[in-house]
Amino acid sequence: MSIRSSFERLRPDIAEIPVIDCHEHAEGPDHIHRYEDGLAAVIGGYIQSDLRSASSDREIEAIC
Repeated sequence: MSIRSSFERLRPDIAEIPVIDCHEHAEGPDHIHRYEDGLAAVIGGYIQSDLRSASSDREIEAIC
């Protein structure tokens, strides 16, 4: 069975699954960082907030 035929077979069922977007990057005033570079703001903010939501403080300290 090809990937395309698998997708075509599954697509109607996937379309029926409700999706609620609960992904966000708002961390609150305790984590505000003022970036001067727009790219650094996007990369730094997204990466750090994703790490905070998916790992422990100890792991973040080891990485950052």
